[in-house]
Amino acid sequence: MSDLQVMIEYPKDGRYQISGNVKQTYVPELINNFLMDQRGKGEDNRIPEKREKYTILIEVDLSGDVFNVKDDTGNYGLRDGILMDISAREIERLGGLQRVSLEDSLTFQKHLDEATARVRTWPLWKQTILGPCLPEHNLAEGGVENG
Repeated sequence: MSDLQVMIEYPKDGRYQISGNVKQTYVPELINNFLMDQRGKGEDNRIPEKREKYTILIEVDLSGDVFNVKDDTGNYGLRDGILMDISAREIERLGGLQRVSLEDSLTFQKHLDEATARVRTWPLWKQTILGPCLPEHNLAEGGVENG
């Protein structure tokens, strides 16, 4: 069972459509987190599928921060290239990298302060090795549209 879902339909003309239960402002962040997770996974030498329209479904299980992706591109390079294009265009459309509300900023700062305070209670060796283990920003908290 996935907590977050983003469905992307990407026709050859590039006029993509995004649907799912993630607010539009968080879609680039979700895509970029998925792409960062793909780094170092190796080369894909499969021949990409030739279609009039590609479909990519990104699902996230927040209990383990696990991505599950289904697509019909036939090749990870094509899939990730489409996702990079969409992410860049969505960031541009939204007017920049960060569209964070004041409430989200204050909530994140509160979590950051709590994590920093916890780290200061650790022995010095643990602080040095682990550093401040910051809580991940929960996209579902304030990031998921109802319905």
